[in-house]
Amino acid sequence: MLPVQRFLINELEDRERYYVLRLQKRVMRDENDPFNLPDRRFIDLFRPNNDLVSYLFRKLVPHMSESLRVTKITREIRIFIALRFFATGNYQRGIGEEVLLSSSQQVVSRCIAEVSEAITENMSE
Repeated sequence: MLPVQRFLINELEDRERYYVLRLQKRVMRDENDPFNLPDRRFIDLFRPNNDLVSYLFRKLVPHMSESLRVTKITREIRIFIALRFFATGNYQRGIGEEVLLSSSQQVVSRCIAEVSEAITENMSE
């Protein structure tokens, strides 16, 4: 086998493993419900308690657009992603790699921008 052929086969195998991993992370994200966490852990991760986050959902979700992407992330998960970033001030990639919120850095960035805008436009009453 030529070295180029071997490289292409390895690249295809790596790409396939990458897509399988992305699918697994998406399934884990969609099946996990942060509200099922113990109260102390929930506050450690997001800072506000369950009641305040529920209030934010009621206030913000109606003003956020439904995702049009095939890999759509619910509005609630987008709020959780932004809250996690606000709570830690950590790098976006690290937040996206957490099992509970599995998302790419680009998705985390869009979530932060969207939720920040929704908060400033709808919570200033």
